[in-house]
Amino acid sequence: MRWLQTHISILLLRFNNRRELHALSKALHLGRKAMAHQNNGLVWDEDNHYSKVVIVFLIKSLHRLTSIQLLCKKGLAKDAVPLLRAMFEELVDLNYMSRNRERVSDFIEYDTYERYKMGRALLRSNSENIDKARVAARNTELSAQWEAIKHRFTYTANDKEYIFRRWTRENVRELSEKVGLGSMYDYLFAHLSTYVHSSPIAADDYVLGRSGDSVVLSVGASPTLVGEVAATSSAIYLDMLRIAHADFNMDIEALIAPVERVLQHARETRQASRIPSN
Repeated sequence: MRWLQTHISILLLRFNNRRELHALSKALHLGRKAMAHQNNGLVWDEDNHYSKVVIVFLIKSLHRLTSIQLLCKKGLAKDAVPLLRAMFEELVDLNYMSRNRERVSDFIEYDTYERYKMGRALLRSNSENIDKARVAARNTELSAQWEAIKHRFTYTANDKEYIFRRWTRENVRELSEKVGLGSMYDYLFAHLSTYVHSSPIAADDYVLGRSGDSVVLSVGASPTLVGEVAATSSAIYLDMLRIAHADFNMDIEALIAPVERVLQHARETRQASRIPSN
């Protein structure tokens, strides 16, 4: 009977979060439709790095949104939080690049350092599955490229040179504030950090208590965060589509608005259910 109880709990979970899951499904459908449309204004232009960044970001986030849907429908929304945070970080970067097109080249070229750093890590590895001669040759090329541009991504403190951790030279919090997403950062990176990093507070969501000498654990499907993750990830993807539409005239405004109304209805219904009746 255990399988039946599990099946019923998942059905109940989906019913209680049906509006948010419906909004997520609509956002996914819209994303697939927009990216499959060949004449929507957004094209891969080799002479326009920003066009390539937007396409890659939209495709990556569409893939993540698909994974989030699968996890939420299985009651595993807590494990979707890292995907949600990755989507938000790219929304912040996309917002910033949309407003500061001259910085797009920094995003592209900082990747030289990331690849160079990865190559050095591979050369230090003891794994037998690495072609170290090939990695070393490639890293020699990357080292020369990095030396030519690193002055744009380094700073000096106490007579020592440091490399900025991000291409923006600012961290995600600082950039979030700049593009008007500071409050969302506080929710996704502060409040939800317990589901990403190891910390004692995370035990509250997995350890239910004690039964005699045994600890009672929560394993498997759970309603925790299903509605929040489904709704927030949908909203983030719609925001990305809006940026792409504004910058490339994708002609999808009429398609975005109905999905936003579905999402807004889900939020209003959720909020109304939390208000105690007199």
